[in-house]
Amino acid sequence: MKKGVFLVVLLLAFAMVILPAMATEDHGGVLGSGTCGEALTWVLYEDGHLVVEGSGEMRGSAWYSLRESIRSVSLPEGLTSIGDYAFYECKNMVSDLEIPDSVTTIGYGAFYKCGCSGILTLPKKLTTIGDFAFSEVRFDGNLTIPDGVVSIGKSAFSKTGFTGTLELPDSVTTIGDYAFFGVPFTGSLTIPHYVTEIGSSAFCQTGFTGTLTIPDSVTTIGNHAFYLCGFTGSLTIPGSVESIGEEAFAACVHMSGLLTVEAGVGQIGSFAFDSTEFESVLFVGDAPETGDHILGYRGEQFRVFYYGYCEGWTSETWNGYASKDISPEIIDSGNCGEHLSWVLNNRGELVITGSGAMEDYELLFGIGYGYEVNRITEIHAQSTSPWQCYRTLIRSIVLPDGLTGIGNAAFVNCRYTEGELVLPEGLVTIGECAFLGCSGFTGTLRFPNTVEWIGGRAFFGCTGFGGTLILPDFSGTQVEYHSVGDNAFAFTRFEGTVRIPKELINIFPSVFTHCERLTAFEAEEGYGWSFTVGGILYHYIISWDFSIRLTINQIPAGWSGTVRFPERLWRIDSYAAAGCTQLTGTLKLPDSVEEIMDGAFSDCGLSHIIIPASVRSISDGVFSKSYLLRSVVFEGDVPDMGPNRAYYTFQDTGRDVGGVKIICYASHAKSFTESDLYDAGEGTWCGCPLIVLDDADRIVLSTDSDCFFAVNGTVLTGIPGSTSYEAFMSNFENKSLCVCDRSGRVLDEEYSGTIGTGFKVVALDETGNVTDEATVVVAGDLNGDGKVSAVDRLLLARVLAKWDGYLDPEADMRAADLDRDGNVTAADRMILTKMINGKKGM
Repeated sequence: MKKGVFLVVLLLAFAMVILPAMATEDHGGVLGSGTCGEALTWVLYEDGHLVVEGSGEMRGSAWYSLRESIRSVSLPEGLTSIGDYAFYECKNMVSDLEIPDSVTTIGYGAFYKCGCSGILTLPKKLTTIGDFAFSEVRFDGNLTIPDGVVSIGKSAFSKTGFTGTLELPDSVTTIGDYAFFGVPFTGSLTIPHYVTEIGSSAFCQTGFTGTLTIPDSVTTIGNHAFYLCGFTGSLTIPGSVESIGEEAFAACVHMSGLLTVEAGVGQIGSFAFDSTEFESVLFVGDAPETGDHILGYRGEQFRVFYYGYCEGWTSETWNGYASKDISPEIIDSGNCGEHLSWVLNNRGELVITGSGAMEDYELLFGIGYGYEVNRITEIHAQSTSPWQCYRTLIRSIVLPDGLTGIGNAAFVNCRYTEGELVLPEGLVTIGECAFLGCSGFTGTLRFPNTVEWIGGRAFFGCTGFGGTLILPDFSGTQVEYHSVGDNAFAFTRFEGTVRIPKELINIFPSVFTHCERLTAFEAEEGYGWSFTVGGILYHYIISWDFSIRLTINQIPAGWSGTVRFPERLWRIDSYAAAGCTQLTGTLKLPDSVEEIMDGAFSDCGLSHIIIPASVRSISDGVFSKSYLLRSVVFEGDVPDMGPNRAYYTFQDTGRDVGGVKIICYASHAKSFTESDLYDAGEGTWCGCPLIVLDDADRIVLSTDSDCFFAVNGTVLTGIPGSTSYEAFMSNFENKSLCVCDRSGRVLDEEYSGTIGTGFKVVALDETGNVTDEATVVVAGDLNGDGKVSAVDRLLLARVLAKWDGYLDPEADMRAADLDRDGNVTAADRMILTKMINGKKGM
């Protein structure tokens, strides 16, 4: 028995000695150790791993002097708090941070300027986050504050790197000053229902890309609380708010529409809403006390609305802003036609009553808009319609059955409407820009068959529509001429197929441009002015000489497939292929085309386009913002071009593939090099590198690289210097081809060098016999190493010094005729020097 007890004691003693040794062996030697709480110990190992063991509350930074050695940390389950400055400036602690669920409090500056990165998961039992707790830590992703947290301290998460959303639980009551300052969050933010105070600069310079919701529990919004945030849309300040600090929402440049200040708001600080895009403000109660320029500096169209029975308001102007007394029931009313009147009620319903045609209105300041491919990002436009100043209040538009005409610019930018737009039976005309920018309408749009004319830009930028577009069949009209104006449905999001009635005589260009969800057009069978081939819309027009000509009117932006042009195509209409990102590869226009109109191939996905010699004119912006375009090949002389040709025609073209090349043939080169768009010093035409091919060259264009191959007999040119085997072979569809170097060795994927002058491309038959071959010539690569370097310049100089029939065995002179004039001269050496020096366009 005694022997057994002795053995157990011996084993325990052995374990006490061996186990710590095993731990230190895993992490190296010990740099330091000690206590960090009544029941907590710590050990820092040589590999930078800090192990805390035990339970209870942690005291401050016991390892502060060793903080730069800490690279990772393990915290025990049972730890209840992390002390003040615990991991202060542990800048080399770069691992993910895992805090056990037992922790309820994170102290002052606990992880301030800590080097942690990645995702932060906060413990489930957490109630308090101290001041500066995680300030300036490079976290990423979303941040979710667990339910139970009551207080978020000053600068608790300031200047952290979270790029996702922020979720705050209903348990939070206090958000301290600078709590989330400078954090690039995305998405929307809802302040919890029990928060009473939002500290100064609490969300200053945070990202956010959605809406902001403030609950009716908040009483104080501090100075700069939401300064320079990215919130979008309208905003309502609840009546519980007693004071709004200076510049609280200033520079929130994406906040727009209507700002509603509910009854009870007592004080608004200076410049509180400066540099926002709110178009009007509705004060529901008495006038608040205000600082200077609370709304910033506003234009003539900006309005402050208030209810006349409330106190403290002055008519016409208030604090320097145009103001208007409105009724809680009927906001305003008036006439909009000889037999038409309108009423805007407090539900946001704009109701038109009566019969006949509406008055025409005018645009103020024109139309300004920004867009990314196929998507409108903003529209700036206003009109003289009587309800224009109320457009932020309008939620629906009700049109009467007796309405025959909707006036020009009638409902411009009424973008806060909701639901479908119902057009009444009996409607005949829809004016120009009638619903421009009304992005709130959703669903399908159906036109009554009585409609005869739809004006230009009538529904431009109505991005909310997401259903089907149903055009009228004109069966209820009294005239034979029916028309749809230019850009009538541009940048809308109707989907699927649009049916084109045969009675539609005139479809202006760009009616359906940049409609990314349209996939096809379908022309009604029978004799008409339009027809479709493969979902593409073609249209007959009567030209200036009264002849009937065929144009391509529109390729739907959502279309994909192969373009098969009909015979006798005369013109590519304005913006015909604009936004067609799925139109890729090489497009050769038919020899019958004479005109290419504005923006015809802008924003499309083509890699190459071949312009036939028949083309006489090219208008502005034809290829602009086609970021994947690699080359434009002209088979004839320079066409006449638009007045802004040098800039807009190739604006941003080829941006994503290193720029676009202009390729022409020798017999037509003079029309390029002698035009005012040619820069001889740069070797560019219209700002793009100009490449001249021999007339006998047959060009083969590549979608996947900067290579283009010109085949002339058995010579293959057009390959840039330093082209790898993989990049070279990616240009061939026929995989039975092989490449041999100058010694005749067959290359494969293992070849790590470049393709040089003198290499051969060999075609093999099924039995492996050579059926054809071509020799590669890389311009400027005289020695065949695939690179254009000073060695080649030296070879060329040596040849030129002894030329008179002299041939250098190391120099392949086919690569030396860089200006392609048939002779090797000092001019070629100058070009080669520019190529070596990286001169643009060489």
